Amino acid sequence: MTVGIEYTIINEGPGDIKDIICLFEIPQTYRPFQIIKSIKSGQGKTNDIYSDDYNLLARFDLGDLSAGESAKAYINCDAVLYEYEYAQIFDGEYSYDPEDSDLSLYTVSEYFINSDSQQINSAVESVIGEETDPVIIAEKLYDFVIDRIVYDEEKLALGISDYLYASEILQKGKGVCTDYSILYTALCRAAGIPAKFVQGLPVFSIVSEGEGELPYGHAWVEIKLPGYGWIPVDITAEGGFMAYNYYLNLETYKGSGVFYKSLLIDGENYYPAGFYYFWEGDIEPDVTREEVYRVSGLNPGEIGVISENEFLDEVESLLSEYNAALSPINQTHPEGWTFNDEQEIAVEETLLARLMEISQQLKNIFYPESNAADRNNLVAISEEINLHKQEQIQCMKTSNYDCYLSGYNMFIDSLERLFDYYNNMVESFNQKY
Repeated sequence: MTVGIEYTIINEGPGDIKDIICLFEIPQTYRPFQIIKSIKSGQGKTNDIYSDDYNLLARFDLGDLSAGESAKAYINCDAVLYEYEYAQIFDGEYSYDPEDSDLSLYTVSEYFINSDSQQINSAVESVIGEETDPVIIAEKLYDFVIDRIVYDEEKLALGISDYLYASEILQKGKGVCTDYSILYTALCRAAGIPAKFVQGLPVFSIVSEGEGELPYGHAWVEIKLPGYGWIPVDITAEGGFMAYNYYLNLETYKGSGVFYKSLLIDGENYYPAGFYYFWEGDIEPDVTREEVYRVSGLNPGEIGVISENEFLDEVESLLSEYNAALSPINQTHPEGWTFNDEQEIAVEETLLARLMEISQQLKNIFYPESNAADRNNLVAISEEINLHKQEQIQCMKTSNYDCYLSGYNMFIDSLERLFDYYNNMVESFNQKY
């Protein structure tokens, strides 16, 4: 896919703004989750690339803006993102290496991640009890957050981007992705699990909800678990701890440096992203900042959860066609009808023709590669349905009642098997995603 990040600054006046600098968080290759193949920038000269811990930031010089003018800076990157699932480790409890430096670096309290607060520590103690397995602890804390915090739709709609301390978020009981992530990071750290705050682009949401564009980014968490290493946890999605991951989050920055002026340029401190400028006079010009995140080149049907959901919808639609074809049969056959009557045979032959049409539609249905076996099994069952209906009709024509009854029972059994198979597919889909 191609991912675009665009920052716009608008000078509403009065007066000019000068020497505008725009700082950009640059996505990097981070295997096995994301691969950045190329990056292009525009609308302003990229003067320097800076390093902020393990993050990269670009600087754009946009010059001056008179009142009423605007300027923008953007980057486009060609990226590969992966859906993934976690291997299950069954050979006993894993523990951290006591010499692991991440234990001291990422289990401490820092900006807004106040893991040393009494509220946070009390919550951790009540949630984990005597549990010592880091994986189980991380899951318990995950469940605690999604049960305790309600998503704040109003804050999202108003575009409020303030930061709260983890203890404040816990007390407030609601928030957006940033709040979920700050709180979960603090809880994990208080429990001795290394955790980092991460932000970037919600590619899945941009494609599936924003139709290719959204005016806001996303935040999530990385935690380090023995036996796994550092893994992303998108707790706001509430999709289940270490469940199959299809969110396609593109990381642009990780670490608490996003909360404060962590970048030093020419002796001055800057936040890692945003606009900086000067003005003359006593009245500060009114300045508007906008951000847009775009994704192109990715068909939503290529995302597993979307393609599989579309497949299930198609199958459900065809199963409704089976019901529609079968429902009038009992009304067409009069009470006390004779099984070998020519008119009744004609009714069954009409039904068979419709069943064969539906079966052909099932053969031609769109299906993702992950559902190839399911599609083939559904087609095989539908052909059994047709075969048993043919046998039933043939027995009617030869006036063989026992044969007719056997064919009818097998026809009904195959129908039930078709619907049961679909229901099992839905259950499996719900468990997976």
